[in-house]
Amino acid sequence: MVVYCQFKTLLFDHGETYYCGLINKTQPPGNRRLDIARTHECNKTNNDVNHIKFDNCIVTSIPQELTLIFPNLKNLVIYNSKLKKISKNDLIDYRNLEIISFVENEIEFLPGDLFQHFKHLSIINFKGNKLTLIEPNILNGLEELKMVNFSENPRYENFFSIYPVHNPNATLEEVKNELYEKFYSRYDFLQDLKNSEEHLKLKNNQLKKKMENMLTNHLTYDVTADFKNFIRDENSKDFKIIIDDQEFLVHKFLLIIRSPTLGDILRNNPDVESLNLVDIPIPIFEKILKWFYTDELAFENKSSALPIFAAAGRLKLKKLIDCAAEKLLDQVNPENALEILNLSAKFQKYELKKKAFEEVKKKYPNFKFRDELLENPDKLKFIIDMFKDKEEANRKFEENLKKMAIMD
Repeated sequence: MVVYCQFKTLLFDHGETYYCGLINKTQPPGNRRLDIARTHECNKTNNDVNHIKFDNCIVTSIPQELTLIFPNLKNLVIYNSKLKKISKNDLIDYRNLEIISFVENEIEFLPGDLFQHFKHLSIINFKGNKLTLIEPNILNGLEELKMVNFSENPRYENFFSIYPVHNPNATLEEVKNELYEKFYSRYDFLQDLKNSEEHLKLKNNQLKKKMENMLTNHLTYDVTADFKNFIRDENSKDFKIIIDDQEFLVHKFLLIIRSPTLGDILRNNPDVESLNLVDIPIPIFEKILKWFYTDELAFENKSSALPIFAAAGRLKLKKLIDCAAEKLLDQVNPENALEILNLSAKFQKYELKKKAFEEVKKKYPNFKFRDELLENPDKLKFIIDMFKDKEEANRKFEENLKKMAIMD
């Protein structure tokens, strides 16, 4: 295929870029090679080109050998060009790219190893495609990443993360976690269903049909849409949770899907039929169990938010952690501040942790806590305990001194 390249020098925020623009050209089916017809700017050659853009072309697959034509290529843009599929092998010759932008195409799926060979990728933009599934680990190894955009896709409408511009405090790991928490759960959900299916002994045909429906339509199925009907269906419950000698019958596959902690235990022990939970009050677990089936949770009183926060953290229930943390923001006081500070540090709830730290400082106005203790609740507790011991020792000393004075 011969394409005609419009060469020009563009000025971006990061500096000048020598650019090749390909417009309104068609790539014949099966033809993945390009021949570039070109007229360079004065004193420019192919070696100077570091940015290429396919704009409103028909590109059915990633063109090969572009890096042989333009050996210093850093940015690859394919815009509104009907691109439908992309794999690791398609990009193997593009491993030195810094920017990949495939906006307004028709890509439905991104494999987890897509960027396996990339070391310097800083911008990834798949805005406005037809993405319904992104496999886990897609961002692994991209230590220079600065922007990720998966917005305006069927399952990724709101994911747009730019740092440090958009979020000055964000780290690459936090961006990866955000992507995982928001969207990988659909991938995990499918895998968990397949794994749990092997050891499920379903007694209820209706539930079995729901399982089969989810496995068949995993890309569009609402995880909790039909589980409400089974919360009272004792016949198909195949697992026991035991707390303080009280037994709760549940569906094993639901525990696997909803809780990463319980899921790991049950996947590693597929024949186990019951599990003892400690340090979770029965009324709190009853609320969480209802949430497993309905995705609903009511905070009847202020005292329930803190134990729900603690239990949700132990079971790694991200949605409940967020919900309880929001409730606790209005409930932090000098008496519960240290416990909330410790939990919010474990569960990475920065706003709640900061508020709890301020309440701790109010409780001990005579002690000057350094701000670095915000990141080390255990050390803070140790210092407070020492402070309390000192106060108690002083109190006893004063009492003994008074007794001795009276006796004399």
